[in-house]
Amino acid sequence: MGTIRRRPWPLSLLLALEAGIGLDPEQLLSEITYRGHRANASELCSLFPGLQPAQLPDGMGWAVQDVRISTHKGTQMDAP
Repeated sequence: MGTIRRRPWPLSLLLALEAGIGLDPEQLLSEITYRGHRANASELCSLFPGLQPAQLPDGMGWAVQDVRISTHKGTQMDAP
């Protein structure tokens, strides 16, 4: 009887991206700056001439996260 070859299940080593996780050298640490809805209203309005924060729903703009990461942040182990 022949050998049954099973394809291995993929292994995920994913972690959520978080700022300042101490798993990396200092120069590779992620930086995330969070800008909330209210704080970002003026910046949003600057993209649309004449728009005022008071014209936005509840005076709020978009919540934005500015992210700085390294392209080698994680490890991929998807080779056969």
